Amino acid sequence: MNIYPAIDLLDGKIARLERGNREAKTIYEIEPVDAVRKFAAAGARWLHVVDLNRAFGDPTSNLAHIRRLTEEASRHGMRVQVGGGLREASDVEAVFVSGAARVVIGTVAAVNPSLMQELLERYGGRLAVAIDARDGEVVVRGWTEGTGRRALDLAGELARMGVRRVVYTDVGRDGTFTGPDTAGAARLAQDMGLPVIASGGVGGLEHIAAAVAARLDGLVVGRALETTKLRRENE
Repeated sequence: MNIYPAIDLLDGKIARLERGNREAKTIYEIEPVDAVRKFAAAGARWLHVVDLNRAFGDPTSNLAHIRRLTEEASRHGMRVQVGGGLREASDVEAVFVSGAARVVIGTVAAVNPSLMQELLERYGGRLAVAIDARDGEVVVRGWTEGTGRRALDLAGELARMGVRRVVYTDVGRDGTFTGPDTAGAARLAQDMGLPVIASGGVGGLEHIAAAVAARLDGLVVGRALETTKLRRENE
């Protein structure tokens, strides 16, 4: 199982939100490029980057910062997957040009199946889909809007379309250290027959162990790394 250390970018800085609430944010002093070096030194093979500005529909893009992160990651043999607010084909292309190995599509997958199919035909396995859910309902546009659709139903549709990997987040757990919804992620993996990466709420080594036991493809770890919570529990 791959561990995906996460860098969420807000105005070029590393930020963490609690339950996706932009008003409940923490900005960290460490420079994003320095964080990449730290993760590489710890043995990470992948990096998970989210453009929070784009996710919330802001005109400001962190694309230049993302390019610097992908370049630094490449120097250390790491690959980068990028998501957040990529709702046009041109947005996806720009992120690939910036050096991303994989792009994560969220809102488009839930509300624009024709564009999603077009992207799949063009990029295939270089795409993953983010299924973000609150109480089982898929939420979009930076987790600010409900869709009335159930995560399992959307997952089935996406599998039939040809999606090859999913990043699943229980929004209510994100940034809380209470643990990701590994059971929900495992259920998606079983129903879809696809690799699933879980995200949201990792707070301790026991949560990583649970993801391994559930045979998940990967686990995104964010806020716990900045707080050194994982390191303290392992000391």
